[in-house]
Amino acid sequence: MLPAEHGFGPGWWGGQRAGFSATTQFNRRDFGIDIAIPTDGGGVVLGDKVSISLEIQAVLEK
Repeated sequence: MLPAEHGFGPGWWGGQRAGFSATTQFNRRDFGIDIAIPTDGGGVVLGDKVSISLEIQAVLEK
């Protein structure tokens, strides 16, 4: 990943690099996933909110 920044720039060992981050959240029930496995304490094993985090980097081939 680029040192302490995102976007385009030179890589540490030469070449052109790009680095990006992305995050999102959604409710799994919006996609029809409504399985609820109850626990002995009264809760469920699977929560409704799903979080996704991406850290992406790419290197331009010469």
